[in-house]
Amino acid sequence: MNLIQTGGLIVWAAFYGSCLAKMLVRQRKSIRTDMLSTGCGDETARRIERMLKRSVCAIAFIQLCSMFISDPAIAWELPQSSRLAGLGLAWLGLVVFCIAMYTIRNNWRVGIAVDKQTSLVTNGIYRYSRNPAFLGFDLIYIGLAVAFCNGILIFISLAGVILMHLQIIEEEKYLSGHFGDAYQAYKKRTPRYFLF
Repeated sequence: MNLIQTGGLIVWAAFYGSCLAKMLVRQRKSIRTDMLSTGCGDETARRIERMLKRSVCAIAFIQLCSMFISDPAIAWELPQSSRLAGLGLAWLGLVVFCIAMYTIRNNWRVGIAVDKQTSLVTNGIYRYSRNPAFLGFDLIYIGLAVAFCNGILIFISLAGVILMHLQIIEEEKYLSGHFGDAYQAYKKRTPRYFLF
């Protein structure tokens, strides 16, 4: 394995491993974190959540496979510097995601949790982004797509980024109704992603 494959595999394992570990730790405390497509929210939200859940699983599989594809008919050859930049972006995404996951602690949910009691988290990294965990996902997806460039990975990564954005919009509707003025004030002073 070369440097980019090793670095990509570490990012991949740390990212998906931390997601799984967080869910298992919360589950031991009787906190259900996977709320995707569980019937919460309206039909549009449930449809987006079902597509998102399927795409995350597909993306994880395709990312892993892409790390070991060297066939020039499938994998596009990019300059080493571009591939390293993609890997760096993925590492940045992992850091952002882990900080977000740590900051949100017991309020961590994947999907809209209508019947679960949560608090509005506005401290730490959430002062700079309303959605740092999603931003982390996006940076990892885009970074690994550049590092292991092939048409399938690029297409499914972009589809994942779009689905994450649609999920954010659905969650913002819920948060606006659930937290009211407090969320509206937070929304005014904190960008959705980072700078925009």
